[in-house]
Amino acid sequence: MKDFLFRSVSGGALPIRAAAGSMRELAAEAIVRHDCDPVAGRLLADGMISAALLSCQLDEGDRYSVRIDYPEKSAAGNLIFEVDSTGNVRGFVACAHIVEAGGASVDAACGDNARVRMTRCDAAGRVLHSGESRSAFVLPSEALCYFLSVSDQVESAMQTQIEFRPDIEFPVASAKGMLIQALPGCDLAGFDQVRNRLVSPAGRELLAGVADADGVETLLNFVTGEKGVHQVFAAPTPRFHCRCSAESMRRATLGVLGQADFDKLLKENPDATV
Repeated sequence: MKDFLFRSVSGGALPIRAAAGSMRELAAEAIVRHDCDPVAGRLLADGMISAALLSCQLDEGDRYSVRIDYPEKSAAGNLIFEVDSTGNVRGFVACAHIVEAGGASVDAACGDNARVRMTRCDAAGRVLHSGESRSAFVLPSEALCYFLSVSDQVESAMQTQIEFRPDIEFPVASAKGMLIQALPGCDLAGFDQVRNRLVSPAGRELLAGVADADGVETLLNFVTGEKGVHQVFAAPTPRFHCRCSAESMRRATLGVLGQADFDKLLKENPDATV
């Protein structure tokens, strides 16, 4: 199954917006590129799915940059993600071989808290919004959901489901995700029920079976308890894309080092390379 993403706005008794889709190819490419072990792969895939879901919130040309830091002595270190309005997603995990570093599981690798920092920029690179929060949740999707609810003050619910397979070239069997957020006027007690239905066994089963717009609508019908009020639209397909290049590295180096630094560097090492 090819990757896909849908967004939705519901105009019933509970006004919400949602995004849901499959990011199997996206997650697999990130894991293979970074040579992740199962624990690092779980964290990276979860973060890539979460970032892809966030793309539905962006205006044309905007992008989110997300950094999740774990306690200093944790095996995981940190995670970095970036997503733009066209569905381009890239991500990085500080330690790709977490198991070797002593993290036998996600909880063991990440410690007992996470610091989430998120920045929204426009096409010109201007910062539109930035925020930070600490969370007792360490899985990227859960930590980001907490950030959205606390820092952005937008009640949110996010669920990801990832299944791996023993294939070194394509290690992801399934990668689904859904993000639901309360819109102005949404009853928060009612939204809590939506959140509980999404993480229930029935909700997880429906999410695992999502394959098209009809599947997204069926899932929304279940979690909201309302039918016929959900407008579902196709969103840009998520894909792994990194903006790094030899030219961008050259510009970054020129921007960081001044003329005096270059003169000193070339005097010490005439054959210096990047």
